[in-house]
Amino acid sequence: MQKDQGFRLLAEFKDNWLPDNGYINNGVGDYPRVEVYLSSGGQQIDKGDNSKPVDIVFDVITENRNEGEAMLISEELQNKIIETPVIVPDFTVDMVIMTGTTPLTEENADDQRTINRILINYTYNLTQINF
Repeated sequence: MQKDQGFRLLAEFKDNWLPDNGYINNGVGDYPRVEVYLSSGGQQIDKGDNSKPVDIVFDVITENRNEGEAMLISEELQNKIIETPVIVPDFTVDMVIMTGTTPLTEENADDQRTINRILINYTYNLTQINF
């Protein structure tokens, strides 16, 4: 049975990898936190129907006027992705490419908060091994 690479990778990051590596990823009011979601893309690659690139975005979110906290967490996250690769059951990760980062600042006039965020884009190529 063919399985969807994107949803499997996303679930593995949300349910296991992020919490196992000490990142909060499950609360709107929790800071700092790291959210992860699928991005566009996902074209078939040359390894056949059971291989596919998956574009994901990590969203590092802090409630701090100093953008340095978001940058520090972002750099730490990128290092952990290299040092402790994600394992997706029934798939091999053939390649991981960091495709860019985008810093964002949100200011809320109602309560004088500043939210600093860093979006980190990755492409993961996954091949299903239990086809």
